[in-house]
Amino acid sequence: MHENPILEIRERAGLTQAELAAQLGITEQTIRRTEQGTYTTIPKSILLWAYSAKGSSSDLIQMAYNEWKKEKRRELAPIINKISIYPWDCRDHPFKSLRVRFMDRYLANVSTDKINSMSGFCKVVAINPRILNNWETSYSSKIPPEVESLLRDMQYRGISDLREALQTWRALGTSGKSRP
Repeated sequence: MHENPILEIRERAGLTQAELAAQLGITEQTIRRTEQGTYTTIPKSILLWAYSAKGSSSDLIQMAYNEWKKEKRRELAPIINKISIYPWDCRDHPFKSLRVRFMDRYLANVSTDKINSMSGFCKVVAINPRILNNWETSYSSKIPPEVESLLRDMQYRGISDLREALQTWRALGTSGKSRP
């Protein structure tokens, strides 16, 4: 697997995350989240720095970042495709059920001190936590484009089951009845 191009360029430049953040006038968290892949697009200040450090076009750097995320997600396909959306606790968003089961299996296969959380999931699959949080706290049955892309990259075969569960979940939540 390729490395995240931003991480690769930073390490080649001999900079720590803190040093790069100070040089660019941004937070270390912004560097960390970029290297984890939780941004849809590379923040402009980091992209401009990477362009000047590598001499590659910013479009090529962004394309390499997107390809790295896809590759990272494809490696997770064997885990997510062993998981069914059913049964799911209809008091919770269906994707939360899938996300928690995925992390249980993922964490069982790696030696780590990570816990099963939304933040941990987002780091593992390289997606912005704000996107998932907004979706999981809404009654929307429509899968956001970023999540569609994530599931496609992971080659998830249960998308139709997820859509069906979302419709049921939304109907339960908007019917005026309380969830069981």
